Amino acid sequence: MRRNLRLSALLVVAAGIAVFPLQASAQNTKTVSVDASGRLTTPSTSGRITFTKLAPSTTYYGVDAIEALPVGSGFADGHYMLSWGACTHGSAVGASFKIVSGGSYPHLLPKTSPSRAGVKIKTNDDGLFSCAYTLAYPAGSIPEKAVKVKNDFWVVTKAGTIVTQVDSKSVLPGPGPPVPEVPLAVLIPVGMLLVVAGYIVIARRRQTLASAPA
Repeated sequence: MRRNLRLSALLVVAAGIAVFPLQASAQNTKTVSVDASGRLTTPSTSGRITFTKLAPSTTYYGVDAIEALPVGSGFADGHYMLSWGACTHGSAVGASFKIVSGGSYPHLLPKTSPSRAGVKIKTNDDGLFSCAYTLAYPAGSIPEKAVKVKNDFWVVTKAGTIVTQVDSKSVLPGPGPPVPEVPLAVLIPVGMLLVVAGYIVIARRRQTLASAPA
């Protein structure tokens, strides 16, 4: 009886491992910065990217993009610049690149220019990577139908094969880039015309008074 119970327990554990094989990658994380309203900071966001279970002392390429939600709404296409801060595990090289089109997290990379974005990460001897980052992104290009956004990051081999990926929590889109006050800009030339017109009226009035008989 006890032997049967032990055998059953082993089968349950084995089944659990087979059903949940991706739990080991759950330690991969990516954070983004938000403002006081819970919106993605703009025109850049910052945070930390952490990967575990990668090959030791190995260099990979990275692709980073802002995705609009619900899924299928698209990515913020345009120019990005990824710079790295302090690293606790591994090292990294930043780069500027452009998200051109397409992509579907997690299995399909968006098209980039250059085709290999130039972002590189290198794991330590234990296959770990963890670095702070700042990502400048085209805030004005976030699809209008976006209800929320998140930041996706893919780890890619030199040949372009996806090794793993991680995304941030979903947050409200940023407020967008600052826009000049259009009404004020329009009023500036109008005000100048009024000043000139007023000067002409006063000058003519003085001329009229000067030429009037005493």
